[in-house]
Amino acid sequence: MLEPHTLQINQGGSGELTFKLQRVSYNSGVAAEAFDPPRSAEALDVIALLREVSRNQDEVEKRFLEYSFLRRRLNGSLTARGS
Repeated sequence: MLEPHTLQINQGGSGELTFKLQRVSYNSGVAAEAFDPPRSAEALDVIALLREVSRNQDEVEKRFLEYSFLRRRLNGSLTARGS
């Protein structure tokens, strides 16, 4: 596998950066846990989460009632007198 041994980056007026590869080590025994997602610093509070979901649900239901309506349809026929 080819590796770039020198990399030069021009920052546009602040000078040029030069990186030189000094050594490479492949398959150096990185633990599988290094690739796990980071653990949360705090435990998950399920009760608080459910309360928040409940509050959000109440807000959704309020908005639903503001922007929706019920359509009532009656099946029947009118007589000659309109009733």
